[in-house]
Amino acid sequence: MRLNRLRSTVAVLAALGVGHVITTHLDVNSEQLHPFYESGRVGHAVHLSYADVEVTDVRPPMSVSPRSSDELARKAGGVFVLVSVTATADREPISFQAAFLVDDKGRMYRKSEKAGCAINTDTGTGVPTYAVYCFDVPASRLAGMRFQISRGNLIYSTLAGDDVADVD
Repeated sequence: MRLNRLRSTVAVLAALGVGHVITTHLDVNSEQLHPFYESGRVGHAVHLSYADVEVTDVRPPMSVSPRSSDELARKAGGVFVLVSVTATADREPISFQAAFLVDDKGRMYRKSEKAGCAINTDTGTGVPTYAVYCFDVPASRLAGMRFQISRGNLIYSTLAGDDVADVD
């Protein structure tokens, strides 16, 4: 009985040791996929493998009007950046999960929930979909910002290997 218990304990410890070596010393993910960035500029469509995306306008207001008349206007902590987008899916309906601004130092700014603009944009195949994304950005970081949008998701790291529109 004791010999069986000892064998089981040694087997478990050996398995833990092998698992530790695999996860700490071997680079299992040596070929991590990175997103494919397709560059563009305001007023020109960016052609992705699954959709065409065009940033039609960018505005920097200090506040955003409410959705209903009983709410107060929303004021930005810095400056709201409103990005108007037209997206058309090519082959199948698409849901744009990731939309963010990136400053010249690589810092990412997610959509402002406080502003109440577009959350997720679902597009039908061949049908242009219009959305406005709102970001609350420090005024000192406006210069050099780029807008990025894709069907991948930042939270679940599904941007790997995906096409991302990168609009200057």
